[in-house]
Amino acid sequence: MTLYSYLETNYGYNKPIIVSELKEKDELKNKNLKQLLYTLEKKDKISRYSQGVYYLPTETIFGKSTLNIDEIIYKKYISNGEEIYGFYTGFTFLNSIGLSEQIVAIPNIVTNNTSSKKRFVFYKKRRTALLNKSKVTINKDNFKILQFLDVFRFISDSYIEEIIKGLIKYIKREKLSRKDVEDYIKYFPKSTMDKLIRSGLIYEFTLKKRRI
Repeated sequence: MTLYSYLETNYGYNKPIIVSELKEKDELKNKNLKQLLYTLEKKDKISRYSQGVYYLPTETIFGKSTLNIDEIIYKKYISNGEEIYGFYTGFTFLNSIGLSEQIVAIPNIVTNNTSSKKRFVFYKKRRTALLNKSKVTINKDNFKILQFLDVFRFISDSYIEEIIKGLIKYIKREKLSRKDVEDYIKYFPKSTMDKLIRSGLIYEFTLKKRRI
């Protein structure tokens, strides 16, 4: 199978192809990806969006298609559809679960995939996300409790009171447990536990470990 056929089969059109991810694929580990991608680009078979990001374009009435920046950010720093290695936090997360209408210009993300404690990501010379290095490895089993606990860095006691019913519904819906809190609260500021106790939310978690 040629590289182009592989990309067409496994990624499809107008989807971000992350070079660092390609290098980890068993089928491609011994290939000179840099040269192969360069050749495909010169033949106009693929397009380079930015350093380390390619895609298979389609033709539109306005010319060659481009990528959605949000999809690139999501794939690089949150999930590739198989693994989970990050999550949205702050008001970006609260918006996603219907507990805020605050407009967020730059999404705040906690991820495994950054070497810096905190940094902005730029695409096309524009800030597109704020990355925070996770203190614990994020995976599909723990991302929901980590995401929930992390949001308390951004909200005050008074705001918690405003959205308390929604937070309780989220705890119940996702079956977050007291054991989850005990396992991960050490990675968060003391103020997080203080807010959980003052608000009464600590008593809303199920006693048993949630089933995945």
